[in-house]
Amino acid sequence: MVLIHKDTGELLPAPPLLTQYLDERRECNLLEKLVSPSFTDRLKAGGKAAKDIFPEPIRNLGRFIATAPKKNAYPKIIDEFLEESPF
Repeated sequence: MVLIHKDTGELLPAPPLLTQYLDERRECNLLEKLVSPSFTDRLKAGGKAAKDIFPEPIRNLGRFIATAPKKNAYPKIIDEFLEESPF
């Protein structure tokens, strides 16, 4: 997860709402369990290494979100059919 300021594009630290889950001792945490190679190394390698992390529907969703027009850049819930759901 990378947090970026919407106006400046600068990296941001995770807010307390998320940092409380960055502890391996918690039953529920956000720390990645991929090792040898790590999640980061797989993403840096790109290609098949990255595709092995995410199934096709998740890659399609990421592509959809990453290429959306700026006017559509707001928090939303999107289903597997790329349809926006109301909060």
